Amino acid sequence: MGLCLFASISFAIIPTYVNCTILSSLRFINHQGRDVIVVVDIEKQIDYWRTGSEEDFEVARELVDLGRVRHGLFFAHLSLEKMLKAHVCRTTGALAPKIHNLVRLTELSGLSFSKQQEQFLARFDMYQLEGRYPDRLPALPEKRRAAQELQAVEELLQWLSKKF
Repeated sequence: MGLCLFASISFAIIPTYVNCTILSSLRFINHQGRDVIVVVDIEKQIDYWRTGSEEDFEVARELVDLGRVRHGLFFAHLSLEKMLKAHVCRTTGALAPKIHNLVRLTELSGLSFSKQQEQFLARFDMYQLEGRYPDRLPALPEKRRAAQELQAVEELLQWLSKKF
């Protein structure tokens, strides 16, 4: 059983299989000291992350086309993050962690990535920082370079989609 220190709630994630649907039970103590169990349908979580990934990639493309490169690449990162979280849910039978690091998500995904894919994801991780932490802004790539980055993201998303 883990301990969620920021909210003083202890919890456990217990995967359960019912009629070929993966359910995950989250057990915690609520603010009144009562034991609470929340059941989550992991297949719905996977669909949520995959759909969000597709939507965010469309937004990324639109933003880059409009010249909003920084925001477009942030959404491209978000798209990769969500697709990886779908794989984490599928592999673990549990909710995806609330992290943004693409390299860490690849480790949790249960997939085997090529060295080239790993290097790309490690480098591309800078675009999530760019959107969240303005004091760490790298040089803004030109629109042409951003389009190349989107092409690489799209290829990786297609590869990840085929792994389901």
